[in-house]
Amino acid sequence: EHGLVKVFLPGKGWELVAGFYGPGELMGEEGVLFSEARSATVVAHTRGTATWIPGRVFRYYLERNPAILDTLYGILRERLRKADHRQLSLAFQDVSTRVARQLLAWSETLGTPTADGVVISGLSRKDLAQCIGAGETTVDAVLKDFTFRGLVRTHWRKYVLPSPQRLLDHLGSNN
Repeated sequence: EHGLVKVFLPGKGWELVAGFYGPGELMGEEGVLFSEARSATVVAHTRGTATWIPGRVFRYYLERNPAILDTLYGILRERLRKADHRQLSLAFQDVSTRVARQLLAWSETLGTPTADGVVISGLSRKDLAQCIGAGETTVDAVLKDFTFRGLVRTHWRKYVLPSPQRLLDHLGSNN
């Protein structure tokens, strides 16, 4: 309903961040749809509230409203597309490009338009590094460069994109 959660896949001594989800996002439906144990862990990243629907109630609703499956398949298709894109970016894009693309993605899904630009709150540099598969030191260097160029302003757990279009244009000029 509101707030931000972090979804990650636990490993041996590390965690792979699958993403950050905010208001209106659906989570946990795959396990219910396919009768499988959950594969990811969801933790609150900021204060918030969520609506929990028991699996049997969800399945009952789907049985009575089969048209909703089209919407669910659309959500799953989009997640798969994003996962494929993430794999390609990890393999073929430099860290600067991955930082810019992640900030732009967050600006669209989690950003708040203000007079100063689009504000992305509640996410740290470590979160950014985990999302793009890079070291924090490397991400810091990229953010310093972006700050110098006026493409982003950073604060504690907050990023301001004065002009997302300028950041997008910067991506285009470097590819």
